[in-house]
Amino acid sequence: MPVELRQLRLIVAAANHRSLRQAAETLRVKQSTVSRTIRRVESRLGIQLFERTNAGTRTTRAGAAFVDGARIVVETADAIVQRAQAEAGGRGGRLFLGAHSSLSAGHLRATLSALLEKAPEVDVRLLEGSRERLLVQVRAGLIDLAIVAGERSISDLDGVPVWSDKIVAAVPRGHPLAERDTIYWTDLAAETLILTSRDPGPQLEGHLLAKLASPDAMPRVVRHNVTHATLAQLAGAGMGVALLCETSAEFGPHIRIKEVRDAAGPSGLVHTAYLRRGQRSPTLLALLRLLRERYPSRFWAT
Repeated sequence: MPVELRQLRLIVAAANHRSLRQAAETLRVKQSTVSRTIRRVESRLGIQLFERTNAGTRTTRAGAAFVDGARIVVETADAIVQRAQAEAGGRGGRLFLGAHSSLSAGHLRATLSALLEKAPEVDVRLLEGSRERLLVQVRAGLIDLAIVAGERSISDLDGVPVWSDKIVAAVPRGHPLAERDTIYWTDLAAETLILTSRDPGPQLEGHLLAKLASPDAMPRVVRHNVTHATLAQLAGAGMGVALLCETSAEFGPHIRIKEVRDAAGPSGLVHTAYLRRGQRSPTLLALLRLLRERYPSRFWAT
């Protein structure tokens, strides 16, 4: 039996706030409505989604998996409405972009700044999410373009490599590698490396596996479910050497940033812009022209 969108929205709010009362206040419904909805869905599915404690409400393991999927459904439904309203209102200058990297620094922020300088009337809406979630949104036509780490070809989408972000290691001050002028991939084999389990962590780990092909040479890898930017702070706290993209994180004085190199020189992680095939809006074409101007060595003719 299907679960209604309204029920999914209540469940996601309860998981976000970890409080039925706060979820009810946010959605402007009665707390009893939230509680009753959760019990009905649990009964319908035959699984327990939440544990009720004195400290509040938290998801069970099965509940967490359900909420992850529910968030995608709710976000997709909201994006459908926003896109339809934009089209109905004649706001053709609206551009929906997806990315999993931070806007705190780097190519993405510089590109958006350049776009708005050339076309200040463009209304840019940004969606952050995982690679998989963003590609689903592109296929559904809910976002115009997603820029994510990796250079893999996808059969049903156009993929345009745009920029390459230098791979660096964030090393705590006082660490033996902090005084080295150059760090090679093989120097990391004896270290505890910390990576984010979120994108672009898996892509960086794939790069690591390719560079250190021997299982005997693999470092200990610890994955944290934190943002890419937060990972550098964990390195500064002495939790390990963080593997990062240089322009996607902010660094403080408590760490040293070192390029990770091989015999050919510094290593980089390519980022690719994915978009649907077919007709493209004038606003999207303007962004594609700007990307081609800024990154001519990588961009194919559009």
